[in-house]
Amino acid sequence: MISVNESIQKQNVALSLLAKDILRSLVYFDIFNYPLKIDEIHFNSSIKDLELADVQKETDRLVSLGIIHKIDGWYFVFDHASNIDDRIKGNKNAGFYLKIATRIGRFIACFPFVRGVFISGSLSKGYMNNKSDIDFFIITAPNRLWLSRTLLILFKKIFLFNSKKFFCPNYFIDTDHLKIDEENIYTAKELSYLIPIYNFHLYNEFLEANEWRELYMPNFIFRSKERESDTRWLKRIPEKLLSGSLGEKLDNFFMHITESFWKRRYKKRYNNAVNIKCSKHVSKFHPKGYQNKVITKFNARILHLEQLHHITIL
Repeated sequence: MISVNESIQKQNVALSLLAKDILRSLVYFDIFNYPLKIDEIHFNSSIKDLELADVQKETDRLVSLGIIHKIDGWYFVFDHASNIDDRIKGNKNAGFYLKIATRIGRFIACFPFVRGVFISGSLSKGYMNNKSDIDFFIITAPNRLWLSRTLLILFKKIFLFNSKKFFCPNYFIDTDHLKIDEENIYTAKELSYLIPIYNFHLYNEFLEANEWRELYMPNFIFRSKERESDTRWLKRIPEKLLSGSLGEKLDNFFMHITESFWKRRYKKRYNNAVNIKCSKHVSKFHPKGYQNKVITKFNARILHLEQLHHITIL
């Protein structure tokens, strides 16, 4: 039985800015059933120039207060210990799928007008389960986004029987419009975790164009350059043939065809510019509204944790 004094103490726990920040990171990844190691808590922090030792000290304090839990170096909230085994399995699976995704990404780079290929989604965070797809974030040449996208989608439909498991390019932008509009915790983490497969120079340009993400992830350790093959010679002839008015007309045609289809198929969801975007410079197809769902769940779980422990996090 909890005494009156213990109850009062529990209701008057004062949390530092760092403690609140740690809790926000753990709650965010709890949405994905993903416990964190101490170094992951560190580079997901929104506090700049943060020392790992300080993160360790404050995290241990939260464990001692019973606000978070720790098992074998894994930290989590809401006593979701079963997520540890799932994460370990998912991390092992990711090692296998990352090799496949890298080969597929290099193949995508061979398509006309593709300028940058990055792995996104759960695999970019080192996790893969039976329900996961291999997602790709792709940057194209200006005014050829829809031509490039259509060629990739046709390949998927014809040769992969429209399977998304290993080939899911669902977000395209062009080199003249690298800045992402949505500036929030979800987008900041998705951008930060991207794995560049093709055009490391463009990857750095993309990060510079989205410096706002440092408000959420100032300590994140970005990817280092790996050896990549030069695919420009494979694209030289088709790009030359489609560089003029023919390419422009095809690009506009494919954009309008796709837009008409999306409007018919997703009437209620199409008006939400966060989930489905169709313009000359961006193609985003997330009809299930995943970003909104994640942010809604994040806020709900923060509130639940605050009520559970009588603390203030936001």
